Amino acid sequence: MLHTDGNVTGQDNSPWLSIDLGAAASVRYVRVYHRPGYLFRTQQSELRIGDVAITNAAADKSRVTSNVLVWKQQAELTSNMTEILFDPPVVGRWVTFQNVPPPATTSVENRVLQVLELQVFGQVLNVTARRFQVGPID
Repeated sequence: MLHTDGNVTGQDNSPWLSIDLGAAASVRYVRVYHRPGYLFRTQQSELRIGDVAITNAAADKSRVTSNVLVWKQQAELTSNMTEILFDPPVVGRWVTFQNVPPPATTSVENRVLQVLELQVFGQVLNVTARRFQVGPID
């Protein structure tokens, strides 16, 4: 598991948490456990799954958005757990959850990633499995 350094001095405006599944996997669902009492701080969060490695906060900050956006928070959180289902499953090696607060968010505390746990459920694919990128066909 990799993540940003938790810097709350205002330099890390979109903190993220990334999990390397070790190999390409067919992801069926993801559960995000949020920090109780701080749901209001998770705003416009995003979940991305793909094959682009996200391993270093400084070097990979611009690469986070390279993986496919598979979910975006549309409303204020009302539960300490968010379950995100995929039908059909999404294929990728890297799962990244990122808090993307609106630019008007001035308080650095409201830009901190308030996640207790990120669980990924699915099945690792065998080496010969064919993978297809989700997206428009040219």
